Amino acid sequence: MQRLRQIWLRIHRWAALGIGWVLILSGLTGCVLVAAKPLDRWMHPALFRAHTVAEEGAKPVPLAKVLKHVRTEFGAKASFTLRPPRQADDTLWVLVRGPWNGTVYIDPATGLAQGRRGESQGFTNALFKLHSALWLQETGKAVLAWVALV
Repeated sequence: MQRLRQIWLRIHRWAALGIGWVLILSGLTGCVLVAAKPLDRWMHPALFRAHTVAEEGAKPVPLAKVLKHVRTEFGAKASFTLRPPRQADDTLWVLVRGPWNGTVYIDPATGLAQGRRGESQGFTNALFKLHSALWLQETGKAVLAWVALV
């Protein structure tokens, strides 16, 4: 029994030394992301704060109109995920997956695009890609899952 315990301890130690750095990297980048997201919003207000704040009781542009506009721009094969504004002065985010991958930031009062950012543009997005997939897309996600399992 003591012999099995020693073997298990040796396997555990070398596995941790060999792949533990991946979990450390993921943990550290996650910690930095906690501070980086608010800093990104502060440093790039043109993307995250709507130019036109809707007046009290005013209705924003219908989402169907926004979707029609982005479908025209990015094509029928692109898919879209909408993230509505969470505060009165927030922009509407349209996450685009297709020929171009990224986020378009739209003024909800006017329906006009205020800017866009590719999925790997900017420090925060690049750091998130490292944190979530080791910059290896689906392969990186699988590596992280297996390392966490081990």
